[in-house]
Amino acid sequence: SVKWWSKFNPELISSKRLAEWYKQHPDLCKTSITAPEDANFLSDRSRLLASLAAISNPQQFMSKLQEAVSAFSDTDSITSTTDNINEDDCYGITDL
Repeated sequence: SVKWWSKFNPELISSKRLAEWYKQHPDLCKTSITAPEDANFLSDRSRLLASLAAISNPQQFMSKLQEAVSAFSDTDSITSTTDNINEDDCYGITDL
């Protein structure tokens, strides 16, 4: 038996008390909104893991893994080149 069970008060978790608590703490009750980039990542990760799980031999596994790494490298290099058009901007250097 649990020692504290006799001291448990079920009224503390009544729907009325919970509703009051939610009204008093609205900032703690917000649902997290997933960014589109996060949703895309989670979707891609799920598909990749499913395809890797279906592979039965090590050669296919390594081949599929290398494809995924190269696909990631391609998209990563595209975003890095468009985000950093002028690398001098990163150091605060401007043309005089």
